[in-house]
Amino acid sequence: FLVLARLQDAPVPLRPEWCPADDLVDEGLAPLQARLQTHELQTRIDPDAIVWCDPRLLQQVLFNLVDNALAHTPAGTRICVALDVHPGSCELVVSDDGPGLPLGLDARVFGKFERGSIQAENGKFGLGLAICAAAVRLHGGTISAADAGGACIRVAWPQPAVVPAPL
Repeated sequence: FLVLARLQDAPVPLRPEWCPADDLVDEGLAPLQARLQTHELQTRIDPDAIVWCDPRLLQQVLFNLVDNALAHTPAGTRICVALDVHPGSCELVVSDDGPGLPLGLDARVFGKFERGSIQAENGKFGLGLAICAAAVRLHGGTISAADAGGACIRVAWPQPAVVPAPL
């Protein structure tokens, strides 16, 4: 609750920096490695891509999106993570081969306390995607959900016109 309150109500200073895209994804997924063993994880990240973001917030977004996919998909199904850097923008997509979004949930999935089809006894409060939406808004970005043969969450945020030269 405190994380969401801080992101939505208080001015949270962004601490953006240039981050290697593959490191950003690796660090965001690291706490989920044991749980990911039950699914087929596919990643698509340009290893040379550099992303302008607050890494702690974007890693939390990625963690929450994949944690949500793990909670809503059966073992053995695929979860895909793609991060693409385009001129002026960056896009993170997390999709899965699960049952998809319940009818009409795509419009409200980022609201507080929204749990979709997960039962109340699972110990989750339905704040993960609301936290994602708040963090993405702080980056000046957008987040959307769609049912595409499974759930598909798309995050986009602006990137500076000048990208540092690779080291």
